[in-house]
Amino acid sequence: MQIYLSYPEHCKGAPIRQLRGFKRISLKPGQCKTVSFTLTPRLMAQIDDEGRCVLEPGTYMVYIGGSQPDKRSEFLTGMPSLSATFIIKGHVKELKY
Repeated sequence: MQIYLSYPEHCKGAPIRQLRGFKRISLKPGQCKTVSFTLTPRLMAQIDDEGRCVLEPGTYMVYIGGSQPDKRSEFLTGMPSLSATFIIKGHVKELKY
């Protein structure tokens, strides 16, 4: 399983989506497993033009699935990624790098 993060539109220089974690799992036919990920503030931060590690407020999108969340992967696997949106409010927060 993979987890990708899309940053708020105003985040200058941020990638369209970025792989933020993965876990290798094996499933037998019909088997289910719970997989969890933790997105820490550091995993959601970006490096700004001054070289600071910052977490910006805004709307983020998280995707979880077996491949990257795009139309090509969905076509090849026949399965879309699960997705959710969350909002970080407040001001830009500088984090330790």
